[in-house]
Amino acid sequence: MICRHILNALVLAFVTAISVPAQAKNPYQDSEGVTLTNTRVIYTGSARNGITYTLENNTPRLYLLQSRVLRYGESTSEDESPHAKKVPFIVLPPLTRFEPGNAITLRIRQTQNSLPQDRESIFLLALNAIPAQKDSNTQQPLLQMSTQNNLKLFYRPGALPPMDEAKVTEQLRFWRRGNMLTVLNSAPFYVTFSSLYVGKTAIDQKNTRMVAPFSEQSWPLPASSRGDVRWQLLTDQGRPGKMVTRPAG
Repeated sequence: MICRHILNALVLAFVTAISVPAQAKNPYQDSEGVTLTNTRVIYTGSARNGITYTLENNTPRLYLLQSRVLRYGESTSEDESPHAKKVPFIVLPPLTRFEPGNAITLRIRQTQNSLPQDRESIFLLALNAIPAQKDSNTQQPLLQMSTQNNLKLFYRPGALPPMDEAKVTEQLRFWRRGNMLTVLNSAPFYVTFSSLYVGKTAIDQKNTRMVAPFSEQSWPLPASSRGDVRWQLLTDQGRPGKMVTRPAG
């Protein structure tokens, strides 16, 4: 396995060789750019040979693609620390040329079985693409730096039952504490709300849409909010699920 310092050196060499960076652009937000097959990745404990994830380069440009798994909530700069904790996954290939019009299939493999087996664990699949193109005036190569694209990677132990949205919904409990709405997630799965309402009031979840297994999360409520709780969960495919309505306890 190529060590991270060598990977960074290769990225730096590639950047230096193709001149000064131009304005940053995120190719994953381009309808004709790099296409992701999904916005979240599920790694099941029964996947003995790892899982695959495919990207397509729908552009005429060459990319250098760097792929790795990070701990959830960890930035790339923190990951460079020599004291950073190792993650139990690798991505192959970690660094590769991404040719125009081609697809790349990454393989994610678990390197050690050290994760809890009674609940899901969460990581990030970090994808960083560096597109190169020539300036039409000078014919000199330019570099467009992409933003980091972090996809949620869920490790789902083989001992868990199959993910069933209806059963997970039954394991959610809502109640009001003053002007706070609290949800208890009794399921062994992470749940992410696509939408959440009390009556006609949309709950401002900001960056707290996800609730960890066997934990609770609270959000502030306007004093005027009244009515049942309505919500949608994100599915494994990253799409909104069925709208559910339930009285708040």
